[in-house]
Amino acid sequence: MSEYLSIRLKKILPLFLIPIGVEIIFGLIRLAKPRSAMIAEVHDLWYAAAAAVILFVTTYQLIKIYYLGSDELINILPFANELLTFIELIMYAVLTTIFGLVFQEVNNYHSGVKVAIGQYALSKFLSLLSFYMVLFAFAMIFKNIRKNAIGESLILLATILVIALVIALFWQIEKSQIVHFMIGISSPDAQIRVVYLNILPYSFYDQTTAAAQGLAKLGYLINGISTVISGLVVVLWQRIVKLNYLNLVD
Repeated sequence: MSEYLSIRLKKILPLFLIPIGVEIIFGLIRLAKPRSAMIAEVHDLWYAAAAAVILFVTTYQLIKIYYLGSDELINILPFANELLTFIELIMYAVLTTIFGLVFQEVNNYHSGVKVAIGQYALSKFLSLLSFYMVLFAFAMIFKNIRKNAIGESLILLATILVIALVIALFWQIEKSQIVHFMIGISSPDAQIRVVYLNILPYSFYDQTTAAAQGLAKLGYLINGISTVISGLVVVLWQRIVKLNYLNLVD
């Protein structure tokens, strides 16, 4: 198992180390020109683009590894495919969270605003774990579909539907408490509370302390429940349905 982890980390680390390196460079540039609004805007745009690329690549990789069965290493090791895929998605969630933390630290340092890094890390990690577990659950549910184009489309559409349902549930519960919000991360500010729901960040403005705490706790709860339900599906589905582990890569 340790050798497998070492091999997988060597394979996926460049996807994260390169953006983290660029973040460090941005930190040095902003240190040299602390008042440049243009550099700050470019930095924000860079992070959004890099995070989107990482999400796209890791989503494709997870589908490729489990649904398509294209990873020969997973297929030959004496461990369940499900266990190795779960370890893979945990690595994605942890490394993506670290990338986000580096970005937040750079932004926090130059803005002078103290953002709760621990709370950000927990919210970010839970949302990523929730997303990848939902994706994993649907990859398992549709695993026996032998037409890979159809299977991949169903996995993505079902995952998007769950994300939409999660957002609708959050809004239905908290709509009376929400004053102003935007999708995405705004510049750091003491009056802004960022809540992640299945990878999507929402910035809430002008909330009372109690309302902001309520939004954050509900975000934790929904992401946690989504993760647990997906985990139960993964555990139970493979016991109920005989899965086909044929390699679907053309």
